[in-house]
Amino acid sequence: MGLTVSQCEKLLAQAPAEKVKKHPAGDGLYFVVGRGRAYWSYQFRRGTSWSAKGLGGYPKFSPKDARDRLKHWQVTGFLPGESLRARPHIPSKAAEEGVPFTEALSRWLEIASQGWRNPRTAAQARSALTKLQLSAEPVDRINTDMVLRDLLPLPARQRQDVRMWLAALLDFSKGQKWRTWDPDEGNPAKFENERRGMWPKFKKSENHHAALPWADLPALMAKLSADKSDPSRALMWTILTAVRTGDTEGATWKQLHGDIWTIPVAKNGKPLRVPLTKAALALLGKRPKNPDAPLFDVRPNAMLNCLQAIEPDVTVHGMRSTFRDWCSEHEHKRDLAEMALGHAVGSAVERAYARSDLLKLRRELMDAWSMHATGR
Repeated sequence: MGLTVSQCEKLLAQAPAEKVKKHPAGDGLYFVVGRGRAYWSYQFRRGTSWSAKGLGGYPKFSPKDARDRLKHWQVTGFLPGESLRARPHIPSKAAEEGVPFTEALSRWLEIASQGWRNPRTAAQARSALTKLQLSAEPVDRINTDMVLRDLLPLPARQRQDVRMWLAALLDFSKGQKWRTWDPDEGNPAKFENERRGMWPKFKKSENHHAALPWADLPALMAKLSADKSDPSRALMWTILTAVRTGDTEGATWKQLHGDIWTIPVAKNGKPLRVPLTKAALALLGKRPKNPDAPLFDVRPNAMLNCLQAIEPDVTVHGMRSTFRDWCSEHEHKRDLAEMALGHAVGSAVERAYARSDLLKLRRELMDAWSMHATGR
């Protein structure tokens, strides 16, 4: 549970004069008071040891400010107003030992994350990579044995994602002259040519995402409605809007304008306006003061776990197929259904002349879909 300003004031008034006392504020954040000082500190594990990151003093930074600064730091590696390029050079001892993995990771994410569609991907990459044992090593000491030791025990899908992130980070480090490698071996996290046999082949499933028969959807929605959790509400939102999982996970309040949700960058690289039905809007809580706050507080796979607790063989992405099957069997126009899914319609020439996104017609389609899903 996070602290409020009034609670901070009370703790500050009761602060000891001769020693420092830490008060938990949730998720590793602490309000530290004593010896005439009050400030925010985030404590976390780095490799096998504990580390702390100062987030600024109180009352200059309120509890909300501290949480926002922590979130910014977790994603980018630096605090608001602090530029990595403006930082002093790494001290000589650290320079002799090599650039720390976490420093290289922060600098890579600062640049790489600008091109990522889902803003949460940066936080996921940071979390996954810093959990590796090799993250305690300077970036120039990472070798193939370390990569195989840390990554092979991971589940196949996660292993592939982490390997691609790590390979990109090491390529970035080489470009920054922080490390080199043997030309015959190459990037320790890439397994190509003669090295291909060292890495398990990842084969994407040739099967389509498991979908729910459209006739069974009202029963599923009734069960989800009984669960008031964020994953359940986020899943119902995803179903009613027919969007992708990542679109919901990355949705923020500033993307909502009345009954229209604008996804800034859809999978096709373009903005997508999504008409919101009354049933979808009813899933939202009270609008917060922070426009960047997420619509739903959900972790990766939370919606999938929620769905498979009811329908073990169905996937969240498969619900888009459920929507498409329903459209076909109820003779809704193909182009409208495809546009609702965020798919490109027609040839490049046709799209160049078709400037309208048919929002009004898509709203009628989504209203009908919502009535079927909710039974009203």
